[in-house]
Amino acid sequence: MSSAAPRPQTHNWLREHGPRELEQLFRAVVYQPDTAQIPARVQQHALFLLDADHRVVSWYPGAERIYGHGAAETIGRNLASLYPSEPAFSARLKEEMQRCATEGHVGSEDWCARNDGTRFWGNAITVALRNDEGQLQGFARVVRDFSQKHEQDQKVAAAQSQTRNQLANPTIAGVVSGEYDKVREANNVFLGLSGYSREDLQSGRMMWSELTPPEYFAMDEQAHEESLCYGACTP
Repeated sequence: MSSAAPRPQTHNWLREHGPRELEQLFRAVVYQPDTAQIPARVQQHALFLLDADHRVVSWYPGAERIYGHGAAETIGRNLASLYPSEPAFSARLKEEMQRCATEGHVGSEDWCARNDGTRFWGNAITVALRNDEGQLQGFARVVRDFSQKHEQDQKVAAAQSQTRNQLANPTIAGVVSGEYDKVREANNVFLGLSGYSREDLQSGRMMWSELTPPEYFAMDEQAHEESLCYGACTP
């Protein structure tokens, strides 16, 4: 992470244009078209702006609630200070921000650090912000506390590992989706895991809506919308 002196001109651009960019990112993440609903829902998401050197420029109430850091103590700090102070986290974060600057956006999930020293599993969506000349001005970032979901996923994975027959060789399940509700192509590994035959696949009877348990429909739809917006979705 860079330790260069702050860039006043860049910070002025972020303060002027950043809130609008951050609101657009927030809308894309939570899919809320009604502006009147944003102030209430923003409390459930940590929204903040970073400059090009990954320092916090703007810190909003949702971020203060989730992380436990106040705006006065957080603005000016490096993004790395919001993560556990371990080399592995620092390396992954640096790579993530470099990818965002190059590709325009990035999604990630990892442990985050609260002000009291506890951790939460954070789902982050970050978008690079550029001026009209294409110069990188900073980043808009939305972080959601996915600790409960992560815990549930870990329990499901543990249960599956106990009941599933382990194969001697590693396998990869591959699948291609053309339309949102229809699986267009899948390899034999995926068919075996899901219990469908190739005849089911070729006849169009293999549907995402039937592969997904009802309690996860909303998450599937969110991943689909995120893919439409950014070309990829957060795991």
